[in-house]
Formats: sequence, C-alpha cells, structure tokens
Amino acid sequence: MIEQKYKHSQNYSTPMAIKIVVTGDLHLGKRSSLLTDGNNTTSTKYTWGNIVQYVIDQQIDLLLLTGDIVDRDNRFYEAIGPLQTGFDKLSQAGIPVYLVAGNHDHDVLPQIITINNLSDVHLLGRDGKWESQIHSTPNGESVRIAGWSFTNKYIYESAINNTFPQFEDSIPTLALLHGDAYQAISKYNPVNIEKMKQYRAVDAWLLGHIHKADVICEKTPLILYPGSPHALNPKEKEIHGPWLLTIENKEITYKHLPLSPVCYQYLNIDVSTAINEIEFRKQVIAAFDMHLLQIKEQYNPHFLVYDIEFTGTHNNVYELRKWSDEIKNYNPDDWCHVSIRSMEYNIRPELDINQLMNEPSYIGVLATAIKTLETGSSNGFIDKLVADWKSRYEHLTTMPVYIPLKAQKPDKELDKMAREYVLNECRELIAELNHQRNEN
Repeated sequence: MIEQKYKHSQNYSTPMAIKIVVTGDLHLGKRSSLLTDGNNTTSTKYTWGNIVQYVIDQQIDLLLLTGDIVDRDNRFYEAIGPLQTGFDKLSQAGIPVYLVAGNHDHDVLPQIITINNLSDVHLLGRDGKWESQIHSTPNGESVRIAGWSFTNKYIYESAINNTFPQFEDSIPTLALLHGDAYQAISKYNPVNIEKMKQYRAVDAWLLGHIHKADVICEKTPLILYPGSPHALNPKEKEIHGPWLLTIENKEITYKHLPLSPVCYQYLNIDVSTAINEIEFRKQVIAAFDMHLLQIKEQYNPHFLVYDIEFTGTHNNVYELRKWSDEIKNYNPDDWCHVSIRSMEYNIRPELDINQLMNEPSYIGVLATAIKTLETGSSNGFIDKLVADWKSRYEHLTTMPVYIPLKAQKPDKELDKMAREYVLNECRELIAELNHQRNEN
C-alpha cells in the first residue's frame, strides 16, 4: 500500500482542530425529477457549487468525496466543467480534495482527474488497492485519509476482506469507501459492518452508494453514509446535504448540513372533522402551516415537493376529492416554491361495518371485504381481487422502464400493496354507495 504525506500551507482561525466536509453520490449531470427551472437550481451542479462555496467560506481544512460524484460516463461533458470550476476554486483557497470512485463513475472520474491534473485533488485507490495520504495543518495537527476506488461497474468481493492496511501510529484515520453495507451479497462491494468495527486503527468509515444519510455507528469507529447532498427524486424524502466533521484530540464530532435546494416531503392531513369544504380548507391550511414552519426551522430549500395522504374517517370521499382538486395550485409562501406531486385518500368510512355485513347487497359484500382485509384474513373474493391487482401490476412492470423497480419488490411486499389498495378502494366505494342510498 502507498502512503504519501501532504502538508497544508493555509492559516486557519480554529487552532488544534481539523474541520472536514464529507459528501458523496452527487451524480453530476442529473437534476431533481418533476421540477424544471431556468437557472439550474434543481441540477446537482448547483449543490456542488454551494458545497464548494461553503467549504471556502467556513475555512474548512479538506473536502472528502465518497464516490459517484459523476453520474455516468455519458455525463462526462456535463460534469467536467462544474467539477473543474469547483476544484479550481478550492485549489486557489488552498483546500485539498480527497476522493474515491464509485460504481457509477469508476471510469469517468479517473479520466477527469487525469485531464485536469490538479495537485490538490487526490483520487485514492484508483487501481483497486488501498492507498492513504497524511494531511497536516499549519498548527501541527494531522489526519490520515485512506481510500479505495471501484475499477469496474460491479465489485462482488468486499474491499476490506483481508486487504485493508494496518496502521500502527496514533494519527486519526478516515477511510473512504464506496459500497453496500446493508446487503451481505451485493454486486456493489458488499462491506460488513462488524468487520469495519474490528479495525481499531480506523476512527471513521465514510461510505458512499446509499443516498439516504445514515449514522450506522456513532463512534469507535464512526460509520457514516453521508448520503446524496442533493435530493434527486420523491423517494428521497430525508434531509440532504454534506456533513461537517471536526477532529479535536482524536475525538470526532459531526453535523449534517442541509444544503439541498430541493426537498421532497410527505404530509398527512386528518380530515375526520371536515364536515364541509370550509372546514376542509381550514385543516389543509393548518397542516401546511405547521409543516412548513418545521421545515423552515431546519433549512430553506428553493423547492418543496409534497406527497399528501388524507386520513381519518369520512363518509364521502367523492366530496373530499372535489374539495382537494384546487390544492395543487396552493403556494403558501414566497420563501420557496411549493408543489403537490400526489394525493392519496386513506379514508375509513364512518359506518358500522359489522352491521352492514349482514345486508344482502353490494354494500354487504363490500363490508365483509373490508372486515376481512382489516383483520388480515382472506376468502375467495379477496383472493380474486388481490390476484387481479397483482396481475395488472405484473403486466405494467413488464415494460422495460419498470423492470428495475419490479426486481426490488418481493412477493410479500406485493401482497401487502395489493391488500392496501383493495382495502382503500372498498372503503371509498362503500362510502359512496351508502351516501347515494341516503340521498335517495
């Protein structure tokens, strides 16, 4: 294993501490889905620029990147400009960058680094072998950065299986690694959490590949997925941004920095007391006001995209749907742009299901189906409905664009999805039939 020493020449206002920003999975060349804007705010290069500026403004000692910085090789020309600009700014500020390649940029990232030939940018482990460098600050503090990079799209054997180097000194050591810590068998460098904990010389494992930030182990050692700093799609509803690490007396503290300009959120609105449209609007506004206040206390995104779920008890889902039609036009404040992606209605009818089950009508059939589904039971009718839903789902997901999604859903999850869908449809239908009967 190769180890080099790097001495910094910049003076800082925080002596005896090393400040580090770490992030990964930026996927330069992509932008947040479902949003368009004229100034590239929804593009990952915008967040990259914000990260660079934060590192410079806060006089950070070094920037660490855990792979998949570029989305793919065909994003080369989209990524090289913003990446070069950021590296140039950091170099002019005397701030080095240490990074590793992931499964998405295993080929393109080394190309970009080689073409630019920047002395302050260090791609570690580019030949698939562990490599480390020691960074020293003017106040005499040092930190070791060890790293390993993907050399192919798929890596089936763990990069820490009998290949990780041993360090005998007391220098704080941070290991950069792109891989899958959640799956024992994976084609994306499966890394074992317990094995990482065994390397006592490593003070922090900083991982890439998973877009959701996760502190797997708080200390001895710290094991951290910083996640993607930019929310890319509605599945990524967590807070996104880089992390600030501070090393002082070999103790590591960390803080999440919410810098993503886009935030996807889920909002639950209980409409049980919405007896008319006025009350419904009051509840919608109150739910938004409370949630927006919570978001604003954490950070100020440029875009907020909501998935709304209406819950509670109500006897007329048809009316609720009419009342909610205009919600997609709601933009409650001028500090960010709010949009509604979807609205779901998980409404329980305010009916005596047990009594309705005795009726010799469609209402009785639906009441029996609801009771069966709510108790986790089954019968021939339910089995047929669930099978029909799964058949339609299977037909839809045979389309090439949906095949990756289909592969991610086991049969048990499909059964659960089917039963929930059928239950909601039965609830909505029985409420509507009962409403029509009462009006007649």
